[in-house]
Amino acid sequence: MSSVSAHKKTAVYKETGRLQLKLDVTAPSSSAGPSTAVIHLHGGFLVAGDRTTFEPEWLIKACAARGWTYVTPDYRLLPEATGLDALSDVLAAYAWVVENVSTKVILAGSSAGGYLAVTAAAVLSSKPNPPLAVLSIYGISDFTSKRFITKGTPLMGEPSDNTAIIEKLSEAAKSGEVLTGSPFVFDPSDTRMGYIATLLQDALFPDYLTRSKGLAAEIESKGIQAIPEDQKVLFPVAVGLPKTYPPTVLLHGIDDHFVAYEQSQHLKQVLEKNGVTVHLEGVESADHGFDVHPDLKPAVLASLQTVLAKLDSIAKV
Repeated sequence: MSSVSAHKKTAVYKETGRLQLKLDVTAPSSSAGPSTAVIHLHGGFLVAGDRTTFEPEWLIKACAARGWTYVTPDYRLLPEATGLDALSDVLAAYAWVVENVSTKVILAGSSAGGYLAVTAAAVLSSKPNPPLAVLSIYGISDFTSKRFITKGTPLMGEPSDNTAIIEKLSEAAKSGEVLTGSPFVFDPSDTRMGYIATLLQDALFPDYLTRSKGLAAEIESKGIQAIPEDQKVLFPVAVGLPKTYPPTVLLHGIDDHFVAYEQSQHLKQVLEKNGVTVHLEGVESADHGFDVHPDLKPAVLASLQTVLAKLDSIAKV
């Protein structure tokens, strides 16, 4: 399929306080009418990155080839913001796309962006103009799983004493200096990478998502009933996905060291129990971020084609 010419623009989709949240729109230069829109949410463990971080070129090119519109928004980041802040941003970006681009939307995301896509779709599935489909690319699916509520497992290397960083996390959460994007620097000495490593090793993600101190430990000891009622929307896979949840495609490296393949396997099982159409494309010998490498292996290309074929079949319905 040959690609069509496209143009790119940046728009403000939401203002909150002094912040302007922006998104980039890459749309066909000419179209007979509104095309399918793909919203892709960036990764970075909800702590780092922005709308240009690790862009999935294969997905951008696939949109161009199909005459689809590709949209990528910023959203507010932890620890200065909360999970509810980030989710409300995604919902606002979705509403902007529905109003300004197309009512036919595929909601996608990579890594932490996959979590946001899955979580937002649970809210949107019962609303007008729900997503046609969800695409989660090596996404986090459940922050109540053992990896996120049990202390001791480092992001990489050996466990370290994170006392000083825990203090900085607390200060950042109280600072009011909310970020809508931050460079993703894969260096242990980087401040935000230190935040990510600490949130994982010290099992603090549920706490900072919800601003509920000690929540991870409460979930570990008491189960999901420990989650405050007004925060349950951030844990849809654990609390329960609606029967109206859209068809879902999951793409995940089987050897993922940062977000375990089991995250997508678990989500697939939950969706199947709910009667939701779901396809899990597991990629052999693939680690986190395998799809953004400049030279994609034949096996990876084959998996990407399978994913796109699944999306094509859904978009045509």
